[in-house]
Amino acid sequence: MLLKSDRVKIINFTSEMAENLFLNSQDNDMKRFLADEVYENAAQAESVINKIIDFYNSAEGPFVYAVIDENNENIGHIEACKIRDGYEVGYHIAEKYTGKGYATEAVKLFLLVIMDKLNINHIYGITLEENIASSKVLERCGFELIYNGIGSYQGKEHAIRKYIYKKAD
Repeated sequence: MLLKSDRVKIINFTSEMAENLFLNSQDNDMKRFLADEVYENAAQAESVINKIIDFYNSAEGPFVYAVIDENNENIGHIEACKIRDGYEVGYHIAEKYTGKGYATEAVKLFLLVIMDKLNINHIYGITLEENIASSKVLERCGFELIYNGIGSYQGKEHAIRKYIYKKAD
């Protein structure tokens, strides 16, 4: 996958990105909100990348891609993962790049293609209730809040917000 806007590119992961994926996984927000995507070292990150690459040609994914900024820095990732009632979009932008609109830009760009690839007309976004920044990204991208309460997040019960994005007809 290669998607490009003025400031971001969304591309397939390669094993050469392992060190960067590892370093991005060490962010405080990553540890707080996406603990299952925190890696002990670059070798573990490379193992995950190899699994990600294997899924690119699958029917159901997960489909995980690198987010690259205008300086060709790997600043995070974006993904579409199968959940019980459809697909969920997920993303992480490294701490030093947050607050600059990269997540919003990447999500908007990603939705244009991933929904067609998956042949779906809606996709969910699920955040911990305390993750206000992620909720704002989803809202700026046109997601509608459909649930606010206790729900499953990474296999545990938490206060969550569940959003839906519906493709325009």
